[in-house]
Amino acid sequence: MHILEMENSVQPCPYLPGKTFTAGQFISLNMSAADMDDLLAQGYRHFGNYFFRPECRCQACIPLRIDIKKYKRHRSHKRLLKKNACFKTRIVKAAPDKTRFHIYQQHKQRFEKESADSFASFVSSFYKDLGFNKELEFYYENKLIALSFIDIGVRSVSAVYCCYLPEYGFLSPGKYSIIKEIELAQQLGKDFLYLGFYIKNNRHMCYKLDYYPCQLRLQDNWVEAVDADGRLLVSDSRLRGEL
Repeated sequence: MHILEMENSVQPCPYLPGKTFTAGQFISLNMSAADMDDLLAQGYRHFGNYFFRPECRCQACIPLRIDIKKYKRHRSHKRLLKKNACFKTRIVKAAPDKTRFHIYQQHKQRFEKESADSFASFVSSFYKDLGFNKELEFYYENKLIALSFIDIGVRSVSAVYCCYLPEYGFLSPGKYSIIKEIELAQQLGKDFLYLGFYIKNNRHMCYKLDYYPCQLRLQDNWVEAVDADGRLLVSDSRLRGEL
């Protein structure tokens, strides 16, 4: 692995109002799928070849992963799969186009503080060829309505970002995409599905404990957070980052 090291960045937090977000960061110049596994296990996320992880005092952004070998499909997940039985899903090495960019732009309007991205920024964030990144496409009545950008490592799958047309929100395409990513990880014999950060006090990031059994990375160690029966194994204060 070859990287370009960068100083830590400090900026207003994009997840919690009034907080400061400090990130360790670097640019990847060359990376293997095994390298990606190691970085995910260390709590890193990425957009394109820009990699980062929170190094904030509050410790509210907690990396989360699903234990694929122990996962059992929950009743609510079965209902969602039945509801969306008409969906068609494809995994592709796709090229960016105006349709995909439009889905991304429409999706970003759901978030209060998100600013508009250029097409070039969209391409740089999600379509830089790293050798292990793919795209899941979701079609409803033969129309592309959702995308999920994923990485496929040696031992894991990582959900990088999911976006969908807001008018199809009633189908819960974001939650549906996670179920399909779990299925993909099972089919490929992977150990984990990484879902990015769990943030208790962010309504867009707190749902991830609904996919279990799962682990959280607390104080540089992965600990069991929710068991296969849905029992919470960590305290509420730890979920808020109060370690």
